[in-house]
Amino acid sequence: MILHVTVEITAVEFRRLNSFEWAVLNLLNTFPTDAPTIADTTSQLSIGEPAFLVAALENLRSAKAIQARTDEPRRLDLNDYELSEAGRTILREDGWESEREETLTEDIALDWPSLRFVSHRSSAKHIEHKKAAPPLEEVQEKLTSEKLEAWLNQNDNSRCWRVKNYFVTSVEV
Repeated sequence: MILHVTVEITAVEFRRLNSFEWAVLNLLNTFPTDAPTIADTTSQLSIGEPAFLVAALENLRSAKAIQARTDEPRRLDLNDYELSEAGRTILREDGWESEREETLTEDIALDWPSLRFVSHRSSAKHIEHKKAAPPLEEVQEKLTSEKLEAWLNQNDNSRCWRVKNYFVTSVEV
């Protein structure tokens, strides 16, 4: 049976690490007391331009993934930073969540009870005989944050979402 489910989702955008941010975090994690300089890292990784690592360093600093070892008002190099506890989490999760929550209303076509997503085109062709929709509470219970994240992330490659909360508002056959 194909269900048409409307879900109110509270989610935050998840910002994945780029390769340079990942490299900086890994270096600080691997060499906690004697990390190489940006110049050495640029050379060792054959990057060619240190600006990419400098930008990564700034992004990670603003995300509080790294912290300066000193309060001196000078231009800091890679080896002047250390990984913060937030940075360890960001490295483990391969990114970080934005702080701003958004509420999204999604109309989802699902095969019931398998909960496989169905495209709206194929669900329109599939005519059900008058079957009763399962109770809203049952659909709410069986849907998961992971399933809704998969739904949100399947069509929008520019943004990645993490579901914080959701509520099924309607279920129709």
